[in-house]
Amino acid sequence: MRANTRLSDIVCKLGGDEFVVIYNHCDGQTAIQLAKKLHSGVNIEIPSELKSCWNAALSIGVVEVGENCPSASEMIKRTDNAMYVAKKSGRNSVELAKH
Repeated sequence: MRANTRLSDIVCKLGGDEFVVIYNHCDGQTAIQLAKKLHSGVNIEIPSELKSCWNAALSIGVVEVGENCPSASEMIKRTDNAMYVAKKSGRNSVELAKH
C-alpha cells in the first residue's frame, strides 16, 4: 500500500483486514483518484490452493473531511459505510461517502 500512496499520506491498519489511508491536503475528487491509483496498484496474490474457495477483492470507501464531518469517529463511520456500498455494488471498487 505504501508504494501506491504519497509520502504525505498516512497508512495504518484499523483492524482485521481493514486499513485506513489519510490523504492529506486534497478534496474528495482528488482522494477518489488517489484511491483508484491505490486500488489498481495493490496486487492481491492468492495461493493456488485457495483460488477455488476464496475470491480476494479490494473495496475502498472514501470520505472528504470538512465541516460536514465533525469528528474522527464520524469520519470512520462514513468511510466504513462507503466501503460497504462498494462491496454491495460488486466488490473490488472505490466509493465516495455521501454527506
